[in-house]
Amino acid sequence: MSKQPVVEIPIPPPTQPILTVNEAAAVARLHRNTIRKLIRTKELPAKRSGRRILIRRIDLDAYLEPDGEGS
Repeated sequence: MSKQPVVEIPIPPPTQPILTVNEAAAVARLHRNTIRKLIRTKELPAKRSGRRILIRRIDLDAYLEPDGEGS
């Protein structure tokens, strides 16, 4: 079985207010499945727009704060 190539997702600038799952994973340095699990368990708020899942940057930052819900 051949491994799929690793695709680098560039980290979006801090001024970008809305992130996709892949972008949020890159910012948080987590796997995209971990981000999806956080959304599914309601630990990270997100909205669906068609097939895309969108996360507000401030919600991700709040989750990543040491004293936030993510700790």
